[in-house]
Amino acid sequence: MFEKVQTFYFSPTNTTEKIVTALAHEFDQPIRKIDITSKKTREKSYAFNPSNLAIIGVPVYAGRIPPLLETFFKTLEGNNTPTVIIALYGNRDYDDALLEMKDLLSEQGFNIIAAGAFIGQHSYTRKVGTNRPDAKDLEIVMNFAQDILKKLNNNSSDDKVLQVKGNYPYKERKSGDIFAPITSNLCIHCGLCAKVCPVQAINHNDVTSINGELCIHCCKCIHVCPTDAKKFEHPFIIKLTKKLIDTCGEVRKEPELFL
Repeated sequence: MFEKVQTFYFSPTNTTEKIVTALAHEFDQPIRKIDITSKKTREKSYAFNPSNLAIIGVPVYAGRIPPLLETFFKTLEGNNTPTVIIALYGNRDYDDALLEMKDLLSEQGFNIIAAGAFIGQHSYTRKVGTNRPDAKDLEIVMNFAQDILKKLNNNSSDDKVLQVKGNYPYKERKSGDIFAPITSNLCIHCGLCAKVCPVQAINHNDVTSINGELCIHCCKCIHVCPTDAKKFEHPFIIKLTKKLIDTCGEVRKEPELFL
């Protein structure tokens, strides 16, 4: 049995963190949490311990993992650490994200023993995946943990390569217009958005100034703003949000697990 659980997650709106943390607590072992949403945290080096269990979670952006994590994952040292990977998506689809994550981390020496695609409230609208993960999702997390423990106790994690859904080549990343959230006069210039921006796209001296070329549209600044002063007004986001509400708003997707 492992000595510790190490959680490792990118979670701008905290939904990925909820699933990863809930899963970690089910193992009743000491937990070391590393939040790689912070740019400073991602600038450090990480070598994983094979006597621990790693749980690595990321959100899905247009069917892929966030682009900035492609390069970051290649800096990690997996050291054959048993690892559970989590993809968190906003009730549309996770497409190739879980496969991409598995491939990248396997190349870095992680022993991927289980994987899960879970649903979180969409970062662009509360009307898609509303209030998820919810109690039903967390019950699935609990059962997932028990199945992972059974697999580890049976020493079956090395029997075969874990298979997950997805296609290779991965879904093509499409380049689009350069834009960022706008800031209304509700802003009280507290500076919290600039402090927590995962890519430091917000000017600390003028939080109404956001570098659209750096912005990854993760909605972290919108999520943390105490006065709801930030929002997207770009036509692309408005059109996409309407499409998501129309096609995914009333459909409840369920988690998909791989062991």
